Amino acid sequence: MTAACAPAGFASRSLVCLSKTCKWPRVPIDAEQLLPKPNSQPASSEPDALRDPHEHTFLEDAYALLTGTTLVAIGLVLMKAAGIVTAGIAGLALLLSYAVPLGVGLLFFLLNIPFFALGMRALGREFMVKSVLAALLIFALASLAQESLEISFVHPAFAALAGGT
Repeated sequence: MTAACAPAGFASRSLVCLSKTCKWPRVPIDAEQLLPKPNSQPASSEPDALRDPHEHTFLEDAYALLTGTTLVAIGLVLMKAAGIVTAGIAGLALLLSYAVPLGVGLLFFLLNIPFFALGMRALGREFMVKSVLAALLIFALASLAQESLEISFVHPAFAALAGGT
């Protein structure tokens, strides 16, 4: 039990003052009252009661992953057709694709492999799995787009804008 300042009968986390200059009367407050109990049941029995409102659902994640990887893959194919590069791993993959007979999607995936290990270590398994899935989708979609589209000309400025640089 610790003594803290609070309005009479109040033990709220936002209203507790531990300062000696506080004007509220000092009342004994049990620190356990202020902290949520681990493994305690939520006030509501609904499964969304503990859900972070900013957390995405599985379908939202899947849609964002598919949309984002499609746009990146098309951007890479447009930049490759225009003969330009961009920054980062995508730019390095584009640069290497001009020198070696491998597709930009495959090079993008291969160059990302060391970062998967770093991501696993720093950000966890879920992040790493999503990153590997995204890189595999970019590889597959870029390969599909290169085989499916025949681009005879694309202006480098348009390729840069549409490619996301």
